[in-house]
Amino acid sequence: MATELGLPIDNLPATLRIMVCGAQSGQRAMELASYLDDVEVIAVDESLANIAKATRVANDMGRDNIVFWPWSIAQRFVADGHQVHWIEVGRLPSPAMTKLSLAALVNEATGSGAVVHMHTAVAEQTNGDKQVRKLVAEHQLQPTRQALRQLRRMVLANRKDATWQELTSDAGFYSLGGCRDRWFRPQDTAQLKELMAMVSNEVEWKLVKARDIDGHSLATGPVQKQIQAEALGSEVQSLMGQSLSVYFLKRR
Repeated sequence: MATELGLPIDNLPATLRIMVCGAQSGQRAMELASYLDDVEVIAVDESLANIAKATRVANDMGRDNIVFWPWSIAQRFVADGHQVHWIEVGRLPSPAMTKLSLAALVNEATGSGAVVHMHTAVAEQTNGDKQVRKLVAEHQLQPTRQALRQLRRMVLANRKDATWQELTSDAGFYSLGGCRDRWFRPQDTAQLKELMAMVSNEVEWKLVKARDIDGHSLATGPVQKQIQAEALGSEVQSLMGQSLSVYFLKRR
């Protein structure tokens, strides 16, 4: 927090707590737990298969500073009064998570001085993904290994077609778990919009850093104005399609 964002750390406890929302198989969360041995990492995901796999890997690696939970347990943890000092927003919940408000969870889980790191673009929105989801809905397919393999074979057989090129260049396509998530648990963009609307409140939140897709730092003022304009309904200045990495500090 001091190095990346230049924030004061005098009042922070000896051990920090990080929550990674939408951790999937936990690669990012595991990297944090391995690199930062003075933190507790809570990795949250919608897929029980992802949670089971990541938990097994963490146990095999002997990592005792990370846990993998479904959203329901994370919500209970926060409702019991526990807070975190840093939240990473990875993959968004799917529309199936009707009882979850990511914005509400983030707000309740953070106190003064906490940081929320998120991305303004939603991945897995290629033309190929949309076409596969249409097939899934039309044929009422279930996320079985057989169905996933058949869908991937269909895509690979037509990989030269422009419809599928962006999809087949995405590393997540080459994992069955990744395909299961993107086709049967698509990300709910409404969750990101709600979260962005919450952090647009300058009384409660401060944008402390913004980066573009190449990692270059941007002036925070114009980005903050875009976020506020979007929260007020202006789609002309929408950040949703732009691949920005943004960090917000909770003021109080």
